[in-house]
Amino acid sequence: MCGILGAVVNKDREQVIKTLYDLFLNQKTRGTDGAGISVNNGGELFRFRSLSPFRLFAVYNYWVWQNVAKNSLVMVHHRYPTSSENKVVFNHPIANEDDTVHLIHNGVLVNDKELFKKQKKNHTFETLKKDKFTDSEVIVHLFEDELKKANGDIAKALKGVYKETEGSFSIALNIKGETGVYLMKHSMPVIISKDDNGNYYFSSQLSAKSYLSKITELAEGEIGILKEDGYTKLSKCKEKTRKYKTVFYESNEDSNKDEVHLNAKGYWVNTGQTKWN
Repeated sequence: MCGILGAVVNKDREQVIKTLYDLFLNQKTRGTDGAGISVNNGGELFRFRSLSPFRLFAVYNYWVWQNVAKNSLVMVHHRYPTSSENKVVFNHPIANEDDTVHLIHNGVLVNDKELFKKQKKNHTFETLKKDKFTDSEVIVHLFEDELKKANGDIAKALKGVYKETEGSFSIALNIKGETGVYLMKHSMPVIISKDDNGNYYFSSQLSAKSYLSKITELAEGEIGILKEDGYTKLSKCKEKTRKYKTVFYESNEDSNKDEVHLNAKGYWVNTGQTKWN
């Protein structure tokens, strides 16, 4: 389980940074063991990863936030460990080989091993350690492959990602040369909101802060883009019927594995003790 959030900065970058921190605090139960940020400034990407979201937002990492300016596209990720080691290399944003695509991902991809077998000859996996890798990197490389098939049509490529993947997740993408953050819902929530200065945000959970107002929540299979003038729906994928599949999640707070299933619509059904939001 992870948390995703981000913003498009139109005015008052300091307020945006503070609001991102508020959004993180509001959904920190989604993970505090790793974090990272991607910033798109005029089409150029910057990425920084930390062992903790509290470190990411700490004063001594203020230099990181100096990259956030007017018109910046910002993505932030925080997580529980998804591998046997809690190292920065496993933290999001996950990038492709030439650092032109940054992805943050909330949820679990359950057919990652099948997709990895197809990808390993043509892609380099930064997170690959012996026989283990992060499912998020599989999504990045799948997006690259689908983008080639779609002749550069990003929305069409994301529809291909939705079609080829099984699981319950949501993703956000910063792409070099683009002027918006691309979003896709694959069962996990993505909420769009706006502050009183005209800055736009996305998050896994809606904050109760009075200065934030909810605009919309992505529907299942929805693909959209968040830009300086707000959110635009680009496409809607055909919903798939999914069979139950068993996966295991292990948090650092409880070494006991909780068994969870995906129901026919892809939503988590908890059979253990973990509270799923």
